Amino acid sequence: MFIVPVSGDNIETLSGLPLRVLSYTNYRTDGPAVIAEDKSSGITQTIAFDEIAKLNDQKVKIATGKATKLLEIDGYLKREQPLPQPGDTIEAKVDEVVGEYIISSLKLHVRNRLAEGLIIKAEDAEFGDEVELSIGQIEDIDGELFNKKKFAAYYQDYDKKGQA
Repeated sequence: MFIVPVSGDNIETLSGLPLRVLSYTNYRTDGPAVIAEDKSSGITQTIAFDEIAKLNDQKVKIATGKATKLLEIDGYLKREQPLPQPGDTIEAKVDEVVGEYIISSLKLHVRNRLAEGLIIKAEDAEFGDEVELSIGQIEDIDGELFNKKKFAAYYQDYDKKGQA
């Protein structure tokens, strides 16, 4: 399962330091990171994803393959709003038209593209065209009960800035 840390998550660094995630940041040139708070001192620091050993007490590693620069976890991590995974079918708004897309990959921190957030590469289910989507363009995930406002709020740090 591919995941991203969100505000309120508990992480543990490779050196064993327990921290609480405050937000995501794209300001590290070596890859995505979170701003996290030391649970005992309250001091904040920037922690790169590749420095995170555990998220909510589960071991994580940097994802490769169908997800780039995200975290990967063996098994399942219960989330208030699950992140769509490669192979999932979503509805998304592209050029003011809602269509059905099949997710092919997820990516964070694209070089030379500042503040793009989470990039969702997907294939148009009807025409086969590949598109890049942002969190804010998702209208529905796998036909489940889906609340777009809650989903967008939960992953707001990963949405393309300025995208409606």
